[in-house]
Amino acid sequence: PRLERLRAGGCELRVEALDVTDAAAVQLAFARWRSEMGPIAGVIHCAMVLDDGMILGLTPDKIGRVLGPKIRGMRSLEAATAGDRPQYVVAYSSATTFVGSPGQSAYVVGNAFLEGAVMALRERGIPALAVGWGAISDAGVLARTRGLAERLRMATGVSGVTSAEALQ
Repeated sequence: PRLERLRAGGCELRVEALDVTDAAAVQLAFARWRSEMGPIAGVIHCAMVLDDGMILGLTPDKIGRVLGPKIRGMRSLEAATAGDRPQYVVAYSSATTFVGSPGQSAYVVGNAFLEGAVMALRERGIPALAVGWGAISDAGVLARTRGLAERLRMATGVSGVTSAEALQ
C-alpha cells in the first residue's frame, strides 16, 4: 500500500535486492537505473549489520561484517553517483556516535565514518545529511530482536521512542 501511494503521487521507484558492499554490482545497478529512468535524484543509505560483542571478543570478521555496509556501502554509493549531481544524499547513522553503546564499538565506528563522509560530501557542495537515529522501540532492529531494547536500556539508560515520535 505505501509503495502504491507513492507511485500514485508521481514517484517512480524500484525495490531491488542489492549488496551495497559490492561496488561493481552497485555501479551496474546505477547505470541500468539511469538508462531506464534517467538521472539519479538522490540516495538514501540505510544499510546496517549488528554483531555485538565486547572488544576482547572482536575478530576481523566480526568487525568487517559490521563496518562493511556502513563504510564500503557508502564508498560504493559515492562511486556510483560520482558523475551525478544528486539533490540529496541521506545516510542513516545512530545516536551511538554521541553516547556510545556497550558491545557495539564497530557499529559506532561505522556510524562515525558515515557522518564524516556526509560532511565531506557537503564540503563538495552535495546536499547531504546524516540522521543520527536514536532507539526506536516499535520498528526496526529493536522491535525484531527479542530482548535488545531491554539490554540497551540496562546498559545505557536509553529508552526507545516510537517511530511516530522519531519522525516528528
